[in-house]
Amino acid sequence: MASLFKQWKFQFTNPTHEAGYQDFLNSQRLFFLRALLFTIMLSCFFAMLVFIVQNQSAYLVSLMAVLFILHMVFLFFSYKLIYCLKFIMTILYASYISAAFSLAYIGFNVPLFDFGLACGILFSCAIQYCDNKFKVIFLFIANWMALVLFVQFELA
Repeated sequence: MASLFKQWKFQFTNPTHEAGYQDFLNSQRLFFLRALLFTIMLSCFFAMLVFIVQNQSAYLVSLMAVLFILHMVFLFFSYKLIYCLKFIMTILYASYISAAFSLAYIGFNVPLFDFGLACGILFSCAIQYCDNKFKVIFLFIANWMALVLFVQFELA
């Protein structure tokens, strides 16, 4: 199995070309991560405002405020993490999958088609910046988890 992964590397034979390509991918990963953080930061801010207007508990308002501040701090210091973004995106994709499946399985009043479409768009954008070794494994695991959790099978 180790020899399979050794042969199944998508790398250039020239190390300078590989370094240039990794720098290009890291700049793309950084742009995607910063756009994602900005989008989540805005959604946390608007959720905090909605919770204030609706007189929700102080716990929810403070949670949204803390998430907003954490995303802002992470956005400012994201440039320093440019060389480990491949691993951050891999962990981010795994956390997206687990959070989406747990939210959908809990049973909010969101139609599964709409929820699946929105999550699929987010997942397809996030998986392209993951490590190549984990992409196939993530795709198989996510599809089988979705089938097991959401499709009712009956033995005939």
